[in-house]
Amino acid sequence: MTVSTTLMMPQKSPTCSVPTIREAFASRLGDLWPEGAPHRALLAVSGGADSTAIALLAKGSDSSFFEHLAMAHFHHHLREEEAERDAEFVKDLSKELQFPYFRGDWSPGERRENHRVDRNLQAAARKARYDFLFETAKSQDCPVLLTAHHARDQVETLLHNLSRGGRSGAFQGIRPRIRREGIWILRPLL
Repeated sequence: MTVSTTLMMPQKSPTCSVPTIREAFASRLGDLWPEGAPHRALLAVSGGADSTAIALLAKGSDSSFFEHLAMAHFHHHLREEEAERDAEFVKDLSKELQFPYFRGDWSPGERRENHRVDRNLQAAARKARYDFLFETAKSQDCPVLLTAHHARDQVETLLHNLSRGGRSGAFQGIRPRIRREGIWILRPLL
């Protein structure tokens, strides 16, 4: 019995074009961008992997898309040591990316007052953070706030809403584009 040692070469596969992450991000951003709005944005950056990724993606797009980009970080002072490292990381990242950097701090007095009114620490923290982000976006003449919410956040939001009962908005998740207080919030990773 003779065994053939001829190597079969695979046929050339058809060309397949898969967009890079940057191309997909730029396309999604273009789809979400409000018509006629200046291409100026504030990036909400916590220092976590998701918001760091969106900062890097935005930097990769800034020369062709953005007129102005700035970064903002809000320190809730709930996880002191770890949160301070996050704040320093975001500050260093903004320097490296050459973005203006803005930091907001939630003072213990504000935290007590907001928590007393809201009774829900997470809701009070979110409100304080968004108040700072909206104020900063307006001061930088940025009509758009970019956040790094993604599919996992969407699932968590839907499950949380469903667990609260069958109210009419229970099946509504995070919107990829919404306008609040005159600022467009865009979530291009959703």
